[in-house]
Amino acid sequence: MLDVRLGEVLGMAQPRNIRDTIKKHEARLSKHGPICTQRVQNGQRGRPTTQYFLNERQAYRLCMWSEAPNADAVQEQMADVFYAWRHGRLAEPVYDPTREELADLRQKVEYMSAILDAHKAWTNPAMPQALPRSPTVFRYTDAQGNVRRQRYSKWHHDEPVMAAVVALHRRMTISDAVAKLQEQFGISRAPSRSSLGRFWKEALDPLAGVITRPRLQRVDDK
Repeated sequence: MLDVRLGEVLGMAQPRNIRDTIKKHEARLSKHGPICTQRVQNGQRGRPTTQYFLNERQAYRLCMWSEAPNADAVQEQMADVFYAWRHGRLAEPVYDPTREELADLRQKVEYMSAILDAHKAWTNPAMPQALPRSPTVFRYTDAQGNVRRQRYSKWHHDEPVMAAVVALHRRMTISDAVAKLQEQFGISRAPSRSSLGRFWKEALDPLAGVITRPRLQRVDDK
């Protein structure tokens, strides 16, 4: 069970505050099994935060320690849910996307298909050049499960720049590629170092079969 979800059903004004209770009783919770955590990005520019995944007994204990008015009702509901889970009676969730979500998904599929064509074109000169045309706005779901909207950078719609970005993919360092693009198209049209790096990593690396090393995260000693 996700910690924030438990804080929501307990009626906390700030569901994330349940993490303070988890930290306070961490030693006692660990007696009921390992404390599972995951580092997630807090929004696009916020500092990374730690979210907790609780087992059944840990969730019960947090309900007791929270002193929330509806803690008893939540424990009753958890008992029913975990019982149904153990006996295979939980129904599989059904995803029913809206028409707008399907339209956004279709745009992204067409965009990635065009990128694949462009990637094949520069690796095989005999193929006709195909340039990706990105949607102006796309949706994504952040680590907290919230649906966000974001715009692509201007250079995504600049076909000569996009063609050069695809052609330079992993043929030089990101810094050298940005310098070359700025020299060719000017600073106002060329992508920034971070924008180019994200595009190479998220859009082109999977198509080219490039395996990137995961970034190591610092773990503070207790």
